[in-house]
Amino acid sequence: MSARRRRLWEQRVLDPSGPWHDINFTVDVTGGADRARLSRLTALLHDLATGPATEPEGGFPATPSARLEDGVVTATVPAMWGTPDDFVHALATGAPPDDRDATLADLDHWAEKLADAVDPRLPEDGDATKDTGPAGVLAFGDAPAGADDGLLLAALAVVAWRWTRLTDLAIGVPEGLVRLEVDAGTPLGELTRRAREARAAAARHAGTLERAMEESRVRLIPSLRLMDAVRDAPVHANGLTLTPHVPPHGPVGSTLAVGPAHAAYDARRLSAGTVERIVAQMRMVMGAAPDTPLGALPLMEPAERTTILTGFSATAPAAGDGRALHEIVDGPPDATAVVCGDDRLTYRDLDRRSDRLARYLLDAGVRRQEVVGVGIGRSADLVTGFLGVLKAGAAYLPLDPGYPPDRLEFMRADAKAGTIVTGELIARLDAAGAPGLDEPVAVNEADLAYVIYTSGSTGAPKGVQVEHRQIVNSTAARYSVFPGPYDSYLALAGPAFDALGAGIYLTLSRGGTLVLPTDDEVTDPWSLAKLADRERVTHFDGVPAQYAAVLDAAPDVLAGIRCAVVAGEACPPGLPARHFDVTGDAVLINEYGPTEATVWALCHTCERPSGTAGRRVPIGRPVAGALAFVLDDGLNPLPIGVPGELCIGGAGVAVRGYLGRPEASAERFVANPFGEGLLYRTGDMVRWRPDGTVDFLGRIDQQVKIRGYRVEPGEVEAALQRHPRVREAAVVPARVGDHMRLVAYVATAGPSVADAELTAFAGSRLPAHMVPGVWIRLPHLPRTRNGKLNRAALPPPRPPARGGASAAPRTPLQHAVLDLLGSLPGAGTAADLTAEVPAWAGSRYGPALVTALLRDRFGDPVPHVSAGDTARRIAAELRRLGTPLQ
Repeated sequence: MSARRRRLWEQRVLDPSGPWHDINFTVDVTGGADRARLSRLTALLHDLATGPATEPEGGFPATPSARLEDGVVTATVPAMWGTPDDFVHALATGAPPDDRDATLADLDHWAEKLADAVDPRLPEDGDATKDTGPAGVLAFGDAPAGADDGLLLAALAVVAWRWTRLTDLAIGVPEGLVRLEVDAGTPLGELTRRAREARAAAARHAGTLERAMEESRVRLIPSLRLMDAVRDAPVHANGLTLTPHVPPHGPVGSTLAVGPAHAAYDARRLSAGTVERIVAQMRMVMGAAPDTPLGALPLMEPAERTTILTGFSATAPAAGDGRALHEIVDGPPDATAVVCGDDRLTYRDLDRRSDRLARYLLDAGVRRQEVVGVGIGRSADLVTGFLGVLKAGAAYLPLDPGYPPDRLEFMRADAKAGTIVTGELIARLDAAGAPGLDEPVAVNEADLAYVIYTSGSTGAPKGVQVEHRQIVNSTAARYSVFPGPYDSYLALAGPAFDALGAGIYLTLSRGGTLVLPTDDEVTDPWSLAKLADRERVTHFDGVPAQYAAVLDAAPDVLAGIRCAVVAGEACPPGLPARHFDVTGDAVLINEYGPTEATVWALCHTCERPSGTAGRRVPIGRPVAGALAFVLDDGLNPLPIGVPGELCIGGAGVAVRGYLGRPEASAERFVANPFGEGLLYRTGDMVRWRPDGTVDFLGRIDQQVKIRGYRVEPGEVEAALQRHPRVREAAVVPARVGDHMRLVAYVATAGPSVADAELTAFAGSRLPAHMVPGVWIRLPHLPRTRNGKLNRAALPPPRPPARGGASAAPRTPLQHAVLDLLGSLPGAGTAADLTAEVPAWAGSRYGPALVTALLRDRFGDPVPHVSAGDTARRIAAELRRLGTPLQ
């Protein structure tokens, strides 16, 4: 198998969802078309159609089919055989073109271009469920006047830079591959000059890239490509004139390919609307002045900018009414306010107990806006503690007793919390019948209400300072979104998580009953189900994994709920379908918001999935009083579809910033370039959807590189969670043996799912480089006390199994087979002769690919290969067949 054909075949095997397709076209035959010449042409067509198969056993058509009738050749060329140009070349010369031998200069050139290359992969919004032709074609007319291939390539690089946030771009061209570095300050004309030079350099080494990839063992199939115009110029050969008529099409293996007059794309990965926007942005770039800095190039028309800044970024004004937080608590005196375990407090009890605590704090010398620690776990006393501190005019600091002592002491000292409220203190005051407040303490809406410490994953924990007006507005914004009445609201968040405050103040400000699980109940889905049943819960509020676990454990219990709220981490694509299957018409809200924006800033009310079930669940639109912007690094607004950082403004932003951290505050809380106030830079990567909702794509700083490709672990996790039996999934990069691999941790519902099935499922939805190579099963994923995934507690992958000294490779042939298996996607680490052939994509593609690579490496004959065959067996069979080590 030639390098050209093996590459084409591998691309179809490694990326079965890619836009490979057979190309149908015609060739007019004119000129000296006498009987003899036409007979020779007919014979040549027959030879091409019945020539030796080049594909070993993958099941794809390997040769063209064509017929000559009335002076017209009607042809179908399989992508694995070649291109229409190859076919016309074959008619003219009698044989298809093949790659030329690579010189040392060729190998050096491509080695430089392949070194550390990262594929610029676009965010996907296509329909992965399509079973028919995955390729889409968009004709967009001629490029702007004066544009050439260099400017077209530069425009593609600029748009790819904005869509992927990569500054070093590897883009496919007809001659091979180019690398272009993009910087916001570079003029467009300079980038265009570089693009022309890069393509000219690629042309000097054309036809040798595949051999260079073999030598370097780097497999890079660019998902973005530049195409030449469809060629229809006549070819003269053997007295005949051959004029091809080829419809627009795209190259094999690409997600998006752009030419002078059309774009071809993978409809399973990109929607037509996204491709139209990309093409429109390229045309805007090509129409700009050459001296325009790349960072200043327009990507959207004024009308779209206006829509985004005035329509998408804000939805409703702030809903707060100027009261202090504790002043919004209002319920019938004898109605139950809080339930936790065996404790039940009425609104009268809660008011009396919190008054006593406030009086105690004032008598102890606590001053207005002083930070007071509340060292109480999940309990009715916790709510009493919060309200008592607020009534004293102070600000509370939750100190969860379940946290490590060192962390608790750090937060107490950092916040200068000299007074700590405990459950014992509240009980003592209650037992003694201590006096309450003589009169309410004056509290301003701009006073400090509480301090919540964020995770220390990026360094020392930072205390976020939230004022009364921010949390009051946040609470009031929920009234129009969460369906009431809030008869029985189950809130699962921990004491030190600001989401608990959302449940407390929403419920108590509307006279409902707040239901808190005990520490034992919150970690057990069955116990939560019993609690929900006993308290006749109408609203469920927790992280998606908690809700999914209760749905699985006791669906009958949740059948009568009114609303479920999931927040804290990305909502799995399959959760809405499970929710509606169990609850019928209950509302499901996917909520987003960092502590710095006061619990929530955006939300999405999910709809019952239709034929597009399993797609990413958006985080929605800004809530009342909030502003949301998708911005680039220079705080410029980005158009629909282009990923950027989510920046939040409005009434919920914690404008005081981080307690005692002025530098960190200045970095994250910046002036709003579009109006008044501050914006909080979340560090989350998002994009606008055409309908004005926001897609969460992951953290800006969490991408990793696997085999030269950029990988966002969250995207892999989302794909795995679409498996009907995968309840939870987490994906992390880790070094396993001598290789960096994606390690997937999965918790399944019901019987365990085999590695081969999970690999097949992932391979049918993700490119090969994103398929995990190691699978680890857990009963459930570890969680923090706030219910979020605890990645630090995931067990490390085991070192690759070794079969002892007898399994170590000893001969060059054994070493060569191990190297070949170790290069395959989803193969884990080929550590010794026990390494197996993977059943990649759950089909014969994996074994077929191994057979093709064996034939190319060792020549014929090669053994028949099946999934599960070991490196020992393959090497032994090669030796038995007498295959020389080449």
